[in-house]
Amino acid sequence: MNTLILFFLILAFTSFLKERSEEEDHRIVLAVKNILAKIKIPGLKDWVVLGLVLVVVGYGLFLNVRTLQANNYLYKALKFQPDPNHTADDILEYYRKSINEAVTGRYEAREQLANYTLQLLNNSNVPNYTKNKAVTFTVEEFRKSIAEEPTHVRHYLYLASVINRPQLLNFQIQQKQLR
Repeated sequence: MNTLILFFLILAFTSFLKERSEEEDHRIVLAVKNILAKIKIPGLKDWVVLGLVLVVVGYGLFLNVRTLQANNYLYKALKFQPDPNHTADDILEYYRKSINEAVTGRYEAREQLANYTLQLLNNSNVPNYTKNKAVTFTVEEFRKSIAEEPTHVRHYLYLASVINRPQLLNFQIQQKQLR
């Protein structure tokens, strides 16, 4: 959502620039030059440009780069699921990194983690300790989601499905982690 705000601001600004005539542009440039000439602060224009660059770079580094990293980890987790060269532990680690790095989109990563855990539980080739580890991690993450958004029903549904599935498959998980 934050990148959409920036996108629409840039879109509105370019639309504004396109609608003006060259005469208006020239008049605005002259007015700005006159204002800057009257202010008599040496290098004011340089400070304004530096400030704008720092704001844009800071915004990009804080929000976009971390979000891109989190999305990249989530992509790797989804991409490597059918790959026999990557173990379930590797994929769970990608989910962990994705959730920890995410500025936004943390809930989507947790939902994908729940889907992956349910797939692991259905797979008879996966050892029980790996299944147990996946269920534990998923339950912990959904408890965090519920703490962050207690009114969001979807978190409760995913948590219930992850807790319920092992019992339907006659797979015993450690009961202390579910309480």
